[in-house]
Amino acid sequence: MNCVTRAKSAVAWVFCIACICYGVNGQSALKAYCFEFTWLGPTFTNETIVNNATCEEIPNSPSVCQDPLVYTYDGSPPNLTNMWVDSELRTRTTCELSKGEVCAKWTFEYNNFLENVTYLCTKVTVDSKWPMTSGCKVQNRGGRRIEVCACETQPGTSGSLVFPCNAGPPSLHQAAPLLLLAVVGVLTLLTR
Repeated sequence: MNCVTRAKSAVAWVFCIACICYGVNGQSALKAYCFEFTWLGPTFTNETIVNNATCEEIPNSPSVCQDPLVYTYDGSPPNLTNMWVDSELRTRTTCELSKGEVCAKWTFEYNNFLENVTYLCTKVTVDSKWPMTSGCKVQNRGGRRIEVCACETQPGTSGSLVFPCNAGPPSLHQAAPLLLLAVVGVLTLLTR
């Protein structure tokens, strides 16, 4: 690989990392975001025709359902990191967290088989008594397991968008030092 090719690769890496950390679609880094969509589960794949259907149009839609509906080619859960990095997908599958709301994730299983998952900005009340702001609650009924998890994504700082907490992994803002080390490592390799 010649120097020009290596330099272009290094610039591409730096650009990609900057897009991840600082956003490219105009979403404000000073606001908090959650994922907001329903993954229809392994029953729906690229061979299942869903098109632009909504929760209301899907027969036997999940009891907690949030548009847009998402399905994957092989029926596996969606790659949330890819959805976050792709600015168009991020705009369509996230919501801005409002005061008093949490990022929530509902997971539905039947007989230890994952059926569907819904992500959204909402208010969660436990046992009709108090608001749930963090943690998870599980309910088991007749072979069915329903889990709801809540969290609060913190707004970004210094121009960086923060990965929604209802995805599970640490935020990209928290991972920024590791990304910086990766860039330094790539540049070090290129200068050899």
